[in-house]
Amino acid sequence: MKTKTPLFCLLSFIFYLYSSSRLTTHDSRLTTHDSRLTTHIADYNCPIPRGFSRSIAYGIERITKGDHHKNFMNYMSRGGIGWFTDVAGMTIKSTWVKGNGVFIVVVCN
Repeated sequence: MKTKTPLFCLLSFIFYLYSSSRLTTHDSRLTTHDSRLTTHIADYNCPIPRGFSRSIAYGIERITKGDHHKNFMNYMSRGGIGWFTDVAGMTIKSTWVKGNGVFIVVVCN
């Protein structure tokens, strides 16, 4: 079994701290507001603007390999959260872009 390099551990830890303190990635939670059911989804923005933050995001996803990396590339190639909400039959009501353009939070109903 290969051991993880210190750089990999550091990047993973930084990404964990950032995502847990700023927003919860790959998460969906339900809330009630004005008697309507809304869904808040936070995930990768698509496309992610070029730059250092994009390199880190793609690097982290590349390190995962296997199905996780394949699913990430599929998600990005299909259009990200817009594609996901269309397939799920949701309508995006508002969006917020976070983390230097790497993440997007959408409110749907």
